[in-house]
Amino acid sequence: MRTPFPRKTVIPIVLLCVLSGVFLSGWKPAEPPVATKKPTSDVRWTPPQTDAYAWTQSRWIAHALGDIDGEDYTNSREALMESISEGYRIVEFDLIQNARGVWILRHEQQRIEPYTELTLTEFLKILVQHPTLTAVLDAKTRSLDGLHRVLMAVQQEADAIDPQLIDRIVVQTYAFDQYLSVTDQGVYTSLLLTLYGTSYTEDQVVAFAKEARVRVITMPWAKANPRYIQRLNDTGVTVYVHTVNSSALYAKLLAMGVHGVYTDGLLPLPVDPRVIAPE
Repeated sequence: MRTPFPRKTVIPIVLLCVLSGVFLSGWKPAEPPVATKKPTSDVRWTPPQTDAYAWTQSRWIAHALGDIDGEDYTNSREALMESISEGYRIVEFDLIQNARGVWILRHEQQRIEPYTELTLTEFLKILVQHPTLTAVLDAKTRSLDGLHRVLMAVQQEADAIDPQLIDRIVVQTYAFDQYLSVTDQGVYTSLLLTLYGTSYTEDQVVAFAKEARVRVITMPWAKANPRYIQRLNDTGVTVYVHTVNSSALYAKLLAMGVHGVYTDGLLPLPVDPRVIAPE
């Protein structure tokens, strides 16, 4: 015959079971914070977005990678490395295809000896090594088809090295149709319109800038005047001019509302660029 549990033992056990059931029924594992969740498919997940035009915080663009030993337009490795060491964070480069079909940095057919020629692949690898550097691409073509051919080549090279490189390449377009076409493609996140070699009137440029929401325009410094620059600034356009190698001209352009310049050797200033002594 089994000995029954004493009443004093049974009651605590029953109470313990009841309380355990209540607790367990309302308990759920702690979920990770929502911000750390990422779906298994990236289709629904968008990484944090950055401003594609953050590069415009800098006022100086090293023209053709900057000069070297007083020589401009070399687009050479030596010019690039010197510009980086001098503090440039934006460099403009010219790109053409040589007779062997290799994409090289060169201003048309200009010889660069005794300096070192850069292929597109070599240049992009240097960009990887300098993550704060932005490159403005001058494709040297007024043709829409020609521009797309160059952009496709750059995209393929960049994707093979580091797909994120494409976001650090600014496309310089030579005409309204080029600007709209590159925008519609959506591959390159940052582009500008250059007025070099165009016959657009000021009214046409301002109207297009409004309609197409142009963020950056560059023009020869001789085209700049206070009213024109003010109209573009009022439209939300950041204006650069080229090519400026005089500190006095630089100060004059800044005073009329120009934001920055393409330059061969006007060194980036460590202080407020509006405070600059005339020559």
